[in-house]
Amino acid sequence: MSCKNDLAFAVAGMNNPIKNAVQAVRRNQGVSASKVANLVGVARQTIYAIEAGKYVPNTEVALRLAAVLGTTVEQLFWLERVLTPPAKSRKTRS
Repeated sequence: MSCKNDLAFAVAGMNNPIKNAVQAVRRNQGVSASKVANLVGVARQTIYAIEAGKYVPNTEVALRLAAVLGTTVEQLFWLERVLTPPAKSRKTRS
């Protein structure tokens, strides 16, 4: 898989609401981006793009990253702000 071939959301030029700790976790474990990329099955450039917030991986890649780094997807990725569901409209009786 690579940035061009997988079904991910490219966020270049957009205000990305999804943040990640991929680089921090990877560096804390002393693992190179190349090694993570090989184990996950993506290009090294994909790992760098994810870490920079320029690319949001699809679900499969996010799950593989979490497994390779020994953590959960929730520990690697989160929304910058929590979205609240829209208020339910109340129907009034006449």
